[in-house]
Amino acid sequence: MIHANSDASYRTPLDCVDGLQFVQRLLVRVGLAWIAVAVNLGRSVLNMLTEASAEFGEWAIGRIVRRGRRQSPG
Repeated sequence: MIHANSDASYRTPLDCVDGLQFVQRLLVRVGLAWIAVAVNLGRSVLNMLTEASAEFGEWAIGRIVRRGRRQSPG
């Protein structure tokens, strides 16, 4: 014996609205994941550039100091 569901609020699992909402939520989650990856990558690049800038500054100051010692009349 087969019983038919007469409830008007019954939704089939393949409802188009549900499918579109699923795709929308999936795209939002993928977008957020990409943003998180971009932020982490940007942070890594910024740290690397900051470190390189500090090393360059030390090198430049050391070069100026050495040049000053060679040119000093003492």
